[in-house]
Order: sequence, then C-alpha cells, then structure tokens
Amino acid sequence: MENREKTAKHVLIISLVSNIVLSIFKLVAGFLANSHAVIADAIHSISDVLTTIIALVGIKWSSKPADENHHYGHSRVEAVASKFVAIILLITACGLVIDSYHTFKNPILNPPGYLALIAAIVSIIVKEIMFQYVYRVGKKINSLALVSDAWHNRSDALSSVGALCGVLLAKYGGFKQADALAGMIVSLLIFKVGIDIYKNAIVQLVDTAPTKDILNVIKEICINTNGVVDLNKLKARIVGPYLHLDIEIAVNPNITVKQGHDIAELLEHNIVEKIVNAKEIMVHVNPAE
Repeated sequence: MENREKTAKHVLIISLVSNIVLSIFKLVAGFLANSHAVIADAIHSISDVLTTIIALVGIKWSSKPADENHHYGHSRVEAVASKFVAIILLITACGLVIDSYHTFKNPILNPPGYLALIAAIVSIIVKEIMFQYVYRVGKKINSLALVSDAWHNRSDALSSVGALCGVLLAKYGGFKQADALAGMIVSLLIFKVGIDIYKNAIVQLVDTAPTKDILNVIKEICINTNGVVDLNKLKARIVGPYLHLDIEIAVNPNITVKQGHDIAELLEHNIVEKIVNAKEIMVHVNPAE
C-alpha cells in the first residue's frame, strides 16, 4: 500500500508541475496573441492544477491506516476527492460555454497571432503525453484519483485542439467566430468527462458490487480452494480503490475448528493472490449438510 501511495504522489507531482508551467505559458501567449480561445484554454489548465492538488490530498488521506474514529480506514476519501475533481470540471465546462457563447455573439475583429498557434500545439502534445502516462499508472495501481487526473489532462488536450481549430479558421479561414464555436463544442466534451468521473466516484461511495466477471473469478477461487465443500454466500463491494468481501463457505462438519480456520486463511490467501485489490476479506465457516 505504501508503494501505491508513493507512486501516485510521484505521478501527481509531475502532473502538477507540468500543468503550472503550461498554464502560465498559455495565459501569457493568449494575451500576447489576442486569442480568446487560448486564454480560455489556459484557464482550463489552471483548473487542472487545482484538481491535481485535490487528488494529492485524496491519495494522502485514503492511504492512512484505520484509527479510533475510522475502523475500516480511509479508502473512500479518494473517491470523495474525485467528486471534487468532477465538480470543478463541470463548473469549468459551464464557464467556458458561457464565455465562448458571449464571444460567438461578439466576435473579435483582429485574428489571433502566431504565438496562439504555437501555444495550442505545445499544449496538445504535452497534455496527451501526460494523459497516457498518468492514465496507465492510475489503471496499474487502481487509483481513481490518478485516472480522474488523467482524464482532466485529456479534456485539456481536447480543449487545446478546439483552440487550435478556432485560431486556424479565424486566422486563415476568415471565420472570426470559429474560435468561439470550437470552444463551445470542446466545453461540452469536458462536461461529459466530468459527469463520467462523478459517476465513477459515486460507484465507490455507495458499496456498488464489482462486475460479474470478477465475481465469477472469486467464486471459482472459493470452489477450487482445498477443503471448501461449497460456497454458501458471496457479497462484494467496491470501497475506494479496494474490494471488500464477505464470504460464507461450507466445510466438512467433522473437522476441528483449527482446520476450518486454516481453510478460511487459505481461501483468503488464494483470493489476494489473484485479486490484487481485495481487502477486508471476511470468511465465515459453516458445517456442510
């Protein structure tokens, strides 16, 4: 668990530093090049900085061990942090839609300068690299906070694509409102990403069961564990990045309590070996009929 926290924090710090540098660069470039799209894109990147900080706090708290007031640990804190990430995304998207619509109705007469094109292209490249890096690590260590942060990077890359298209059409296509129109379309994509992240966070907060495929794997492990006669009951729930299990197995009624306990421990070991995020596994032993 400690390695998971260190990996997540390391990745988020890299994401945080890159977003701060990119935000400053795009903001300056947008003002100098007179590009509404790039300025809006820079504001979106600033929201990335805020969400990365929230994700860092979430991972730090979710990795804390159980204490007197939280007997089952703090696993759900990461999902709560991801909800804040989603809310910031949704607010940012709404703000960009309103701002872009205002510009669409009142287009800027002077086309953006070349610096706006450079800023948009650099942003697309950097953000896509960050998305691939953060997303892969997030999936590997099963961190919703990292995956949320990765998608925020992707949404910013899409925002930059919209900005680039708008700048190109406004500068070379004679369509002065293209910049604002692209901004509105990209904002809707950002809004969808925010909804998806929010839904995933809710799944982890309301004890949602894992997929049928995972449940079937767990059932197979139970049935194939030496000493288990039958599987009486299996309940599973997603808690933060982890999977909590309540299992009832049937064993030979003639064995000792110690032998029944050993079978339960063997079952726990077999599950953790194949389901890496399984945690808080409760095995109740019943006598087979």
